Amino acid sequence: MDFGVKFRKGQDRVMEYEGGYMAVPSVPGAGKTFVLAHLAAKLIEEEKHKPGNILIVTYMNSAVANFKDRIYSLLKKRGLNPTQGYEVMTLHTLAMKIIKEKPDKLLMDDEIQVLDEVRQLELFRAIYDDWLSRNKDKFYSLIDNERFSHQQLHKMEDTWEKAFYQIVTGSFGYFKIHGMDPGPLKTAVDSAGDTLFLGWASQLYEEYERSLSTGGFIDFNDILINAMRLLREDSELLERYQNLYSFIFEDEAQDSNIVQQEILMMLSEDSGNLIRVGDSNQAIMSTFTISDPKLFRDFCKNPMSQLESINVASRSSKHIIDMANFLVDWTRNHHPLDECKDSLAPQYIEEVEADDPFPNPVVEHYSVATKVFNSAYKEFEHIAKRCKNHVDRMPKKTIAALFPTNRIAGQFIEILEKLDVPFREMTKYPRERTYAANALGAALDFIVHPYEEGKLTELIKYILEDEDKEDLLEVENYLRNIEPERFLYPLYDQVDEGLPEKLDKIIPLLREFLELSSEMPEYLVLHIAERLEFDWNRMAIAQKIASDIRYMASINPDWSLEYLAQELKDINNSYNYFANIVYDMQGFEPKPGEVTVSTLHKAKGLEWDTVILGSIDSFNFPSRLTDKFMGECYYLNEDYQNPKVLIETEFKRLTGGGKALNAVDESKIDIISERIRLLYVGITRAKEYLLLTSKRDSSIYFKVLSNYIVHRKTQLEVGD
Repeated sequence: MDFGVKFRKGQDRVMEYEGGYMAVPSVPGAGKTFVLAHLAAKLIEEEKHKPGNILIVTYMNSAVANFKDRIYSLLKKRGLNPTQGYEVMTLHTLAMKIIKEKPDKLLMDDEIQVLDEVRQLELFRAIYDDWLSRNKDKFYSLIDNERFSHQQLHKMEDTWEKAFYQIVTGSFGYFKIHGMDPGPLKTAVDSAGDTLFLGWASQLYEEYERSLSTGGFIDFNDILINAMRLLREDSELLERYQNLYSFIFEDEAQDSNIVQQEILMMLSEDSGNLIRVGDSNQAIMSTFTISDPKLFRDFCKNPMSQLESINVASRSSKHIIDMANFLVDWTRNHHPLDECKDSLAPQYIEEVEADDPFPNPVVEHYSVATKVFNSAYKEFEHIAKRCKNHVDRMPKKTIAALFPTNRIAGQFIEILEKLDVPFREMTKYPRERTYAANALGAALDFIVHPYEEGKLTELIKYILEDEDKEDLLEVENYLRNIEPERFLYPLYDQVDEGLPEKLDKIIPLLREFLELSSEMPEYLVLHIAERLEFDWNRMAIAQKIASDIRYMASINPDWSLEYLAQELKDINNSYNYFANIVYDMQGFEPKPGEVTVSTLHKAKGLEWDTVILGSIDSFNFPSRLTDKFMGECYYLNEDYQNPKVLIETEFKRLTGGGKALNAVDESKIDIISERIRLLYVGITRAKEYLLLTSKRDSSIYFKVLSNYIVHRKTQLEVGD
């Protein structure tokens, strides 16, 4: 089958595939979506898939759309039916499809109610707050009180509440993926005695599962586990799905977990036709999800798997490729911790051939650099100025500033705003995405407390979000000097000559909001959204909030309109999480003329002409066990500073999973390894130019790469 394209080295071998197990490790920018789509079209045209279909499984909805579009286009060009012979879906969609075949076997109703992420967070928040109210003394006693003032102590209590909330919600998936129900776990914990954190987690797990059962819900982890269970217990159903899918392709296999892998292995057991594509060097999810990058590595080593690597990529310039390969080589041979030397697989990026229609970028000068600063502010200020200069001088080129955490990215954005540099966020909760929930929260807060100081001004800022800074400043100054009731309802129709024109136009809207205060909350939310002229994305979020109001009231007896207002104004509200889902469905395409500000995690899968990697310091990229580690609860007494590790260690001991010699050290090794891979991901986002920056406490990787750059530039100057 001739597609009219020349497949690169590695891609050509994958295109020869006709059946069996195949592992395809692929470097960044290798075109794995391209080759899988072409392979699917080839097998369909040759009718190798019959009598079944080709199933392509991935983990992001945006990737599903990308695969579908590519295969559809290829088949249509060949004169074939572009909608037949293949299915593309996320693994959760596949699992849900399996469950719906025979829900009665799982003791479920035909109308399965999946607790979406928003309702899951709301449900657990109510459970957690109730549990905390009953365990406060013991919970707060773990804080090292002697280290903090009274004012600091209050802040540490709040920090500890939020930290344990995040830790324990993650533990539920960990328990489920290891097949542990609440009852057996509670029995094991009760008989063991000294299992403080696991005991707390088991209590919350039991209450959470009871609430799910009472409401007739399952969560996203249940979907996978129940699908696996159904396939194991129903041989007829398993056989039917094995016949349904003649070939299975898995994308992003490095992010798989044990249950996901088991489902795909069962479905492909009869045909033996399974391709798993991934990049172990981009496995950056395992320290905060239940994914396990070792699974794909083991599949690659399996003697039953045909191994075909795709190492050729045209994304980056030679200078950037060389640095990425150097990091792999240095890690494997010189990392100070022997346990971390296999953090990066021996997979080296190669440039495309000279006649490739999409060659690697060629730059005139050496295009990789590092720069160190005395403070974080100086570092961010320099990056911001570099970004502004790039946008001004190269308006047709893309640029990104990538950082290890959302907090750091937020600090950098504040400086960008001062310099009036155009940017788009890819952080945990970008402002574009938080607008809907936060604006609705401000409107409801104003309706509940219209004359309280600051409520009116806050709402007006959202209404006038697109106005110039000077106009907003004029509005703020005016409102600061007038009482809200006199502004909204002036006596005797007095005309205020100093009233800004923009404010005069929105007074009827503000009065309208107040007149609707007695309406049903669901109607009120949707009416506000409509009057604020929400676009499609924002209206979807408003509709979600409106539809959940009754549910929120049912799980929280203290619920009120005021409670909803405060919830929506909180940046960490669950609807901002939902907003990410809505916006992520559209994908993200970097645009010239603006700066993309993103975390390194969010940047995976994307590319820019110029990339600046900030905050490459020892805290964000530790390399030794003695380094400080992000996520440690430093404010707790020494024996309790790693709750997540202690929960998992206690769980393994109770369930016969063995006891680690030093669980804390093992956890640190996992973090160190993943941060190396995160740095590798950052480096390989760049096409033409790459700058790494740090404060004085640079990580060892920053120092090693700085020395490499000096050495490499010297070599180039002498003509090597």
